[in-house]
Amino acid sequence: TLADDSRATVRSLIEQKYGESAKKYIATLLTDLNGGVRNDNRASGTDYLVRMYKKGAVAASLSTALQQPTSLFRAMAMISPKYIAASTFSKRDWDELTRYSGVAVIKEMGRFDTDVGRSNIDWLHKKHPRGFMERLDAASVFLPEQLDRLTWAHLWSAVKKEQADLHPEMDKQGEAFLALCGERFNDIVDHTQVYDSILSRSQLMRGKDAMSKMTTSFMAEPTLAINMLYNAAAGFTKPGGKVKAAKVMA
Repeated sequence: TLADDSRATVRSLIEQKYGESAKKYIATLLTDLNGGVRNDNRASGTDYLVRMYKKGAVAASLSTALQQPTSLFRAMAMISPKYIAASTFSKRDWDELTRYSGVAVIKEMGRFDTDVGRSNIDWLHKKHPRGFMERLDAASVFLPEQLDRLTWAHLWSAVKKEQADLHPEMDKQGEAFLALCGERFNDIVDHTQVYDSILSRSQLMRGKDAMSKMTTSFMAEPTLAINMLYNAAAGFTKPGGKVKAAKVMA
């Protein structure tokens, strides 16, 4: 036990086990989850420049589009490559994926606070781009967005094949099976894929000041890679840890 005192609180136990910094991290995370992340109107000019910089770096970039499918290699740390390969010519059903994976919906919206995503209202009403600049923005990110969808839909097909092998007794079109696939898909995404939400961002990346935003621009992928390596190293001595670490390193 961490403490013999029956009056010990969760806060004190966290501090005793992991230190003051862990307690501060959790407090900040809970604040952010409960609406504490808000725009500062004083930084609107800087926010605009950061947004335009991000759009300029991504828009109409062939290299950005082509690198989207490479994220499947990270997924192979958690799902056998044979299922990824077997799904190459399978139907990629994005609509089905978004019905059974909330993470895919977050991915579709392009938020949290990426400066280029759609607002909740725009997404709910399926608002189409209006005006020249909105249409230009939509056209310039069309290819990366589509390849991103194809990649995640490919992973969805791979998960369905994996779960079909693990659960041959289940109806492959049934709600129970697809819900199970959704849980497995979310688990793989949380550990190996990039999407923008409060829960998938580091403390610094959630910062609203201009310096934090500029410093962490396009750092979601490197942050994920570091987390994968760290977790693999931390679990190296556990049962199966060496195999998992090898997959992550590969």
